[in-house]
Amino acid sequence: SIATLLAALTLIKDYLHAYYPELDTAAFRDIINCPVVTFNPGSILLKSGGGNDYFYLSLSGTVEVIDNKKHITQLLSAGSMIGEMSALLNEVRQKTYVALNYVSAIKISGNMYRNFVDKYNLIESIKKSRENRSFLSNMWLFRDVSSSPVVNQISQTMIVKTLDKGK
Repeated sequence: SIATLLAALTLIKDYLHAYYPELDTAAFRDIINCPVVTFNPGSILLKSGGGNDYFYLSLSGTVEVIDNKKHITQLLSAGSMIGEMSALLNEVRQKTYVALNYVSAIKISGNMYRNFVDKYNLIESIKKSRENRSFLSNMWLFRDVSSSPVVNQISQTMIVKTLDKGK
């Protein structure tokens, strides 16, 4: 229905603004027009070692991230970018992403995303924000399902300070 479509578009815009607050809605036009896909519980969204042609922005549901090298798992809630960095950096995927329940997401082309990042000169802010989100995700407070938009806001405004031993 039209109401469902409008609600999905609003959700996509809100999630994209959480990642890129400095951009206006017009900048997201190409991403907003990407196809919406649905995954059943237990489905693999992206597999470790796989290519980097695309990634997802989750709209609903919970996704488990499995990192076999570090022997850890993490949960991602709606509003999370899934496989973004491997697509952005054109690298082989290092993690596997599995739907824990029904997941709805938009499928974003890696090439289109790289063009978007280049056009708006976002690479450094994405890397910094990603590094901060990674730091936060290793803390017990953020390890379980946390709202991705909230974690994004924290990661974009936080200041990392390193103290000498004993201070």
